[in-house]
Amino acid sequence: MARLELASWESDGNRHVSLTRLAPRPHHRAIAVAATRYVRRGSSVLDFGCGVGQLAGELVDRCPAIDLTVADPYQSCLDATLERVPTATAVMVAEDEVDTTAFGRRFDLVVLSHVLEHTQSPVSALCAVLEVVEPGGHCIVATPNPARPGVLWEGVRRRRYSNRGHVVAWDPSHWRNFLENVAGVEVVEYLGDEVQILPKWLVNRIGVARKLQRALVRVLPWWSFSNIAVVRRPVGDV
Repeated sequence: MARLELASWESDGNRHVSLTRLAPRPHHRAIAVAATRYVRRGSSVLDFGCGVGQLAGELVDRCPAIDLTVADPYQSCLDATLERVPTATAVMVAEDEVDTTAFGRRFDLVVLSHVLEHTQSPVSALCAVLEVVEPGGHCIVATPNPARPGVLWEGVRRRRYSNRGHVVAWDPSHWRNFLENVAGVEVVEYLGDEVQILPKWLVNRIGVARKLQRALVRVLPWWSFSNIAVVRRPVGDV
């Protein structure tokens, strides 16, 4: 796959989407595995903020019969995603707001992975996304966890962890409070991806190391790399 050029907003400091790191990350796998519990053959799925298609690829690998739509504000990201998943429908969306009017339809499942933290008004953004979920359908929402070990270690070293594109951040406690009490949505389940405590070189070379980090989420969910939640739109919400 060819190296992608940086879009203007990315070159201005936001490194949320790596245009050279093309391998799936832990949250992509965790979300795709969770998605298998909420879709069936022919289900319509929207990956809002698809990046370069790692999650889209994981979704069709595990759920090959879904009707997949991908959306992103960068044409280079849409091109990369379609290279991975040629059968997907691509939609360009606005960069500075969550606008779902371009879809003109609803979906059985919408995935909002590492997008919400970039929005100026996360409550409005989440509500806008839920508007395109079919009543009784689900939305899987994921955000980075600033309370994870890597960030805490950077604090010990007195180095600042930040991403210029991140407007808000939630530790797991505030994440639950945001969803349940601030946004007032119905949460079906909370999930994690993995607890990253081992050196990357070890994880990349020894498969059991990654399995260990995934298993640790059951014991130390508050240290998960991502906060992940499955939200359900009520059946009677039309």
